[in-house]
Amino acid sequence: MKIISKKEAQILGLKNYFTGLPCKRGHVAARLVKSGHCRVCANENAKHLYSVNKDGCSDRRKAERKQHYLTNKKEHGQISRRTRLRKYGLTEKEYEDRLDQQQYRCAICNVHQNDLKVRLSVDHCHRTGKIRGLLCTACNTAIGKFHDDPILLLQAINYLT
Repeated sequence: MKIISKKEAQILGLKNYFTGLPCKRGHVAARLVKSGHCRVCANENAKHLYSVNKDGCSDRRKAERKQHYLTNKKEHGQISRRTRLRKYGLTEKEYEDRLDQQQYRCAICNVHQNDLKVRLSVDHCHRTGKIRGLLCTACNTAIGKFHDDPILLLQAINYLT
């Protein structure tokens, strides 16, 4: 390796430089221009930090995020629900009106909202964007798997009968 100073490496825009001298731990290796640390030491430090904390964040930070979520759980749900409704041009009130019109039931299988773990989904035509109704996750997914194609759905009905 060619010996080059940190200053020369900075001028040339390099990320590493080589002095030919050992670091504090005795490695004779290239050094990082940014920090001056030996590459071997930097890699060892990174491996150590990863092994101590595999997901990349401190236990303290994880605890803070968890506490924030628990404190604001309802707000998080409302924000994401509002965002999803906005995607379809619905307000929370319009969604509630549709729920009331459908008697809080899926428009296909008639399962009641209270029997579900999650709220009824807004079903819409992917070509026109027009809202068709509110469906349970199973029915909404099933229609999606058939690409909203009535002919495919009829073929499936014929297959089942």
